[in-house]
Amino acid sequence: MLRYVGITIVATMVALSGCAGDKGDTGATGMDGAAGPAGPTGAKGATGTKGDNGPAGEAGPTGEAGPAGSAGPVGETGPAGSAGPQGPAASTAHVDAAATYMTTTAVKHVIVIFGENISFDHYFGTYPTAANLTGEVAFKAATGTSKPNNLSTPLDPTNSFAAVTPAIDLINANPNFTNTVTNGTDAANPFRLGAASASTKDMGHNYLPEQQASDNGLMDSFPFYVGVAGPPPGAPAAALTKGQVMAYYDGNTVTALWNYAQQGALNDNSWSTVFGPSTPGAINLISGQTNGFSDTNKDPATMGATHVVADGNGGYTMIGDTDPLYDVCSTAGDQNLMAGKNIGDFLNAKDISWGFFEGGFDLTLTNPNGTTGCARSSTTVPQPTAVTSADYIPHHQPFQYYKSTANTNHARPSSVAAIGHT
Repeated sequence: MLRYVGITIVATMVALSGCAGDKGDTGATGMDGAAGPAGPTGAKGATGTKGDNGPAGEAGPTGEAGPAGSAGPVGETGPAGSAGPQGPAASTAHVDAAATYMTTTAVKHVIVIFGENISFDHYFGTYPTAANLTGEVAFKAATGTSKPNNLSTPLDPTNSFAAVTPAIDLINANPNFTNTVTNGTDAANPFRLGAASASTKDMGHNYLPEQQASDNGLMDSFPFYVGVAGPPPGAPAAALTKGQVMAYYDGNTVTALWNYAQQGALNDNSWSTVFGPSTPGAINLISGQTNGFSDTNKDPATMGATHVVADGNGGYTMIGDTDPLYDVCSTAGDQNLMAGKNIGDFLNAKDISWGFFEGGFDLTLTNPNGTTGCARSSTTVPQPTAVTSADYIPHHQPFQYYKSTANTNHARPSSVAAIGHT
């Protein structure tokens, strides 16, 4: 377009300066004039129509995973699945923890039956031979049963338990029969009581009288010092005198104890180092001595003379029946705790289970007669008359006298597994 405009201007200028003549030949085309300046920018054209979308490009590489979204709401509980197959039955076999202990012998359990105020010969004076009278429960010892040191077969513990020499007859010529100087008309030989005479008077068993009855080892003054006359039905005449202290039973009456002796050890030479009644005997059983109080309900110097004696070193020794201090069932005027340790402490230190079982200790039970708690009581079969007595007697429970082993409120075990440990 610019070139066309330039030519038009040049041709016009020539025409104005020439003479009027014949029209000459057309001159040669002049050189192109210089390009004119650029014209102004034209107006913006109208927007064209949108073209078709091009084909989709190839997928780019996968981007990195974005952060986890927040948890959605909990869905509804689905239906219960069907029951699985029944598992194997649990074992009911008892697991004997004692079997894991290394012991010198095969003995893994020890059970001590401690008779209350009973001498060895009172129950085992003729063991293993019983009279087996008609109408009585028969007892027959196993073949080979050894004979203990008793009335029938006195043995010498200083001579390998050989028969005492010269031979002595403790059944028919007992020192308590021959010592008439002291015993007088109450002098008596040992005599048998049958089942019909199972209930007798309670013999004396205080500390000093027992010492006197032993008579410096002569063992010949029991009727005089500790004997009590009593009338058990069907008993020999001696039972009506203080000679009753010499009576004994055999396997026709104390059958269970004789059967136990057939299965276990019989402590025929367990000589106590202490005289006296229930409490000193029980305390001595578990600790080997009865000296030393750790706590009392009163000044020991004011306690009964048959209960406590000064030891000469500023302390006191138990010689009678006090009650264990803090036991909820204790009611005696004299109460105390013992110092020192007992066998329970030593077993606890080795984590060996143990227990002391006494009638009436469970205060949660109610007896058929309606008694419960510390007041539980039972009535004996008439022999010849019925006797009602308390089931639990505090001074018969030696472990209650030691703070380390006492169960003052008689709490029950928390579980079967806890028995013997708490």
